[in-house]
Amino acid sequence: MGKRTVKDRGASPAPVARVRPAETVKDRVMLWLQARHHNQRWLAEQLGVSTAYIAMILSGARTPSLGVARRLEAITGIDATEFDHSRVA
Repeated sequence: MGKRTVKDRGASPAPVARVRPAETVKDRVMLWLQARHHNQRWLAEQLGVSTAYIAMILSGARTPSLGVARRLEAITGIDATEFDHSRVA
């Protein structure tokens, strides 16, 4: 018999991190920000709104106005019509 290697001993490979698909447009915005190493403050500055307003949008407490949603689409490429505009924003 030859020398046994780690592979022969049944060692399992390192676990692979699983990324759950974004379920909501808010999740996709957060993933977009993270992928580009931006934060909510940066996004607020780009959109011309407060960081508190961005936090409310991303937490689901507020729906962005149509104007903000369109500017968000221009920056991120995420379709503005995916935000629910049935509520008053």
